[in-house]
Amino acid sequence: MKVEEGLEKMIAELLLTLKSIKADNLALKDELLALKARFEKQPDFCEGWLRPEEAAIALKAEGVRNARYLSELRRNGVFRIDKGEIRNVSRGDRPTWEYNIPKCRKALQRYFKEINH
Repeated sequence: MKVEEGLEKMIAELLLTLKSIKADNLALKDELLALKARFEKQPDFCEGWLRPEEAAIALKAEGVRNARYLSELRRNGVFRIDKGEIRNVSRGDRPTWEYNIPKCRKALQRYFKEINH
C-alpha cells in the first residue's frame, strides 16, 4: 500500500508541475503576442538595423507583408547598399542582409509612390 500511495503522490505532483508549466507557457505566449502587436502598431518602436523577420514586422505599415516579400523587394532593387538602406553582414559565401528601418521606410514610400503614379 505504501508504494501505491507514494506513486499516487508522485503522479499528483507531476500533474501539478505540468499544469504550472502549461500556465507559464500560456503567459509567455501572451507576452510574445503583445510584443508582436506592439511592433505592428508602433513602427517607430524598432529603429536601426534589423534582420528580415523583424524588419518585415517593423515595416508592415509601409506595405511589407512578410520577410519573403521584403527579400523580393530587395532583389527588385527597392533598397540600395550605397544609400545605407541595407547591408550584408555575412562572413561567408551566402549573403545575410540587415535592413536600416528609417531608411527602408523612406525607400518603400518612394517605391510605392512611383508605382501608384
